[in-house]
Amino acid sequence: MTGRKINLDEQSVKHRKRNLVTIKGSNDGLSFILNDKEPFSLVAENLKQKIRRELSTLLTGPMVRIKIDCGNRVISDKQRQLLEEIVSLKDNLILTRINSSSEAIDSIDDNAKPIVHMIDEQNAYIYRGTVRSGQELEHDGNIVIVGDINSGAKVMATGDILVLGKIAGYVHAGCIGDKERVIVGASWGNAQVRIADCIGKSQALDMKSHATYLSTAYLDEYRIVFKHK
Repeated sequence: MTGRKINLDEQSVKHRKRNLVTIKGSNDGLSFILNDKEPFSLVAENLKQKIRRELSTLLTGPMVRIKIDCGNRVISDKQRQLLEEIVSLKDNLILTRINSSSEAIDSIDDNAKPIVHMIDEQNAYIYRGTVRSGQELEHDGNIVIVGDINSGAKVMATGDILVLGKIAGYVHAGCIGDKERVIVGASWGNAQVRIADCIGKSQALDMKSHATYLSTAYLDEYRIVFKHK
């Protein structure tokens, strides 16, 4: 079987929308940063679509903690309840906090390494589906994969790699030499992991004992460290 290589930079981006909801990931879970300049009803509907569509494969995945940052918007009890209902569309998403102040939702963890950089339609490619054996994905920027990376598959990005599924193939973040990049996965198999020019290997992880967290690979000086919080 001949491997099929997909150059994501050559694919046209259709129906680019205003950035109403930005997704940010770390080993603590996912943060949804809501645009506080647009009407709340519009932002809430966009959040619902993201959870239904972009996070659909998490329905059968591990439990993931969710935080919502409303920016400078002051939300009412009714609006707060609506956000809770939207997150509850997925049984394995756990809403831990809704922040409606100007303080960033992850500011309490500013010194904690690692954290994925801002992920949205402007600087990340969102790939929905499983990356199968023999398939290669490359992107100049961040990649979000809503699905698994099977053994024999290859994913490379100049930025971070966030996988809302299992990583069992070859993953290379910071592929042009950026040592600050990280790889985050909802589940890890026996994957070959590379950050900048440093190579490591993950071991299959029993996610039952880490059911509410994403796990992260990052570069600590000259070695790749896996953090399962």
